[in-house]
Amino acid sequence: MISRWKWILKQTFKKLWFRATLFAIVAIITALLSILFKSMIPESVSVKVGAEAVDNILNILASSMLAVTTFSLSIMVTAYGSATTNVTPRATRLVVEDVTTQNVLATFIGSFLFSLVGIIALSMGAYGERGRVILFIVTLVVVALILITLLRWIQHLTSLGRVGETTAKVEQAAIETFIARARNPCLGGYPWLENNEQPKGTVAVYPKKIGYVEYIDMVKLSKLLTNDPR
Repeated sequence: MISRWKWILKQTFKKLWFRATLFAIVAIITALLSILFKSMIPESVSVKVGAEAVDNILNILASSMLAVTTFSLSIMVTAYGSATTNVTPRATRLVVEDVTTQNVLATFIGSFLFSLVGIIALSMGAYGERGRVILFIVTLVVVALILITLLRWIQHLTSLGRVGETTAKVEQAAIETFIARARNPCLGGYPWLENNEQPKGTVAVYPKKIGYVEYIDMVKLSKLLTNDPR
């Protein structure tokens, strides 16, 4: 059994907002680092990079990435609806947790924020001639990353939300669950007696709300039972 905090982190990593936020923070930091390292660039190199070169690229990225992100979100909503209608509503969560989709959207959002921060910093004159060179190099890297991501996204769209792909995700999740259950059926506890009689000194616990049990903190439960005076 994994600890409670590891389980919480595992669930957090699967969320779309986590990857998007992480990529956005990295993009903003990357855009601002060009200001700090501008003194490392020789003046002879800074002259070769035109003042409008970075501006034009960043403007293109800012406008295109916002449109691509909006379009990708609409595709995601359609895929979720397809999974709910054609497979099962429970499969929607597996489609939402798709790693490739999350990385693609996070890359698009991060690229948009990177270009936006770069445009603002350039307008304020924070980079200077040398800082513009670093920003230009980083921008080229971002463009290459976007191209690779777009190619992956196009390939991934051919199977996103399809019945076969979604069914395969459900099968894989079911297999992993059954394997974990077979390896540790009682979660470290003792099995119930075969006579179906409630053991002496035990208390039945009934839930107050209807839902799915996702995690049982056996470590915390064991400590509570150990400290129980009964």
